[in-house]
Amino acid sequence: MSNDCERTLLAQVLHSPALIDHHGITESLFITPEYRVVFGAIESARNEFEVADTVAVGDILQRKGRSDLLATMAGLEYVSTANAGYYVGQLRERLRRKSLIQSLQQGMDALKDHTKSSAELADSIMSAITSSIQQAQEPETPTMKNIIIPYTETVALRVKERRDGVRKLAEFGLPSLDRVVNEMRPGEVVVIAGRPGTGKTALALQLFRYSSVYNKKPAAFFSLEMRRDEVLDRLVAQSGAATVSALRGGYVSDEQLSAVSAETDHLYLAPLSIYDGAQSLATIRSRIRREFAVHGLAIACVDYLGLIDVGTGSKVPRWERIGEVSRNLKLLALELGIVIVEVVQMNREADGVEPTLGVLRDSGAIEQDADRIIMLHTKEPDTQGPRQVTAIVGKNRHGPCGRVNLMFDGLHVFFSEETTVGEL
Repeated sequence: MSNDCERTLLAQVLHSPALIDHHGITESLFITPEYRVVFGAIESARNEFEVADTVAVGDILQRKGRSDLLATMAGLEYVSTANAGYYVGQLRERLRRKSLIQSLQQGMDALKDHTKSSAELADSIMSAITSSIQQAQEPETPTMKNIIIPYTETVALRVKERRDGVRKLAEFGLPSLDRVVNEMRPGEVVVIAGRPGTGKTALALQLFRYSSVYNKKPAAFFSLEMRRDEVLDRLVAQSGAATVSALRGGYVSDEQLSAVSAETDHLYLAPLSIYDGAQSLATIRSRIRREFAVHGLAIACVDYLGLIDVGTGSKVPRWERIGEVSRNLKLLALELGIVIVEVVQMNREADGVEPTLGVLRDSGAIEQDADRIIMLHTKEPDTQGPRQVTAIVGKNRHGPCGRVNLMFDGLHVFFSEETTVGEL
């Protein structure tokens, strides 16, 4: 069947070379060696002559020393080009399947390499499979006639969703901050940065709790600093059921225990996954891919970036290792169409002063790859009770920068709003 498709399509192309541009036909679609050479000659004739007719193609074949293919070309019977799209589709599907088989075979061979961890191998295999599926994509001509109608439909849908109160992909649940940050969209990377004690992990968890529990968006939290139970302590505390210290020490009244139970019921139903412990870049990538494939992952958070093991050894400079992590996560966000939130540590230079992008630790690659950067600043980092924290949106690729004054409850690791909002 595939050879018949090749022969029919080649005959159509020979008599109507414009089909090549119309359907995005490439040499890779032809597996039969003779047909591949004839197609290459058609392409060469199009480049050398105004008209790629049988005489011009035959001349190219003779110059290439393939006069034997003149008979092959002569045997191509012309058929209507009406079904050319069907034949192209069949050959594209065959190419994708062939590439998928090769990827799986390479994966089987890679399993014999005992120098790589299973997580690294899994990530490599899944990446190869994704590339295989993307092989021979349908051609897209990005002219205004092709893209303006889908764009206007997208704008209309955004307006309708806002008017209907449809939940956004990712929100903090803090209206003032959400307005400044603007809507997070698939493929974006959001950085939350701060010094210890400013509440950067708490703000990241608040984003995930609100987006997952209330907006029902599948989310995954990768905690490289805290155990899973510690993350849950903070998620429950953010509901106001009890303080983190009370949950950790067991100092919870019966009334509070009832509130804790109600919150755990909410978390039980939420599409939220929590991964803890030391993790390599390959492991995180593999787990994000699996969450996306199995649960339709929409948001992933890594807390925090500097603790990820990239497996390159201590001789590689720290800024280069962080740069590799940042680039990989940005590419993964674009590939899967998800939002990735990165928690980042600031340098000591940020102590006691309002931070700028320059105080991000190993900031070059992070600043470049991020779509939005939120920096947290407080004059009272060691205060356990409520304190003011300023959220500074220092980079916003899709809107203005600005600052929002928030109140941070250290006992419940929870942010609430103040009314002060400013621009940078």
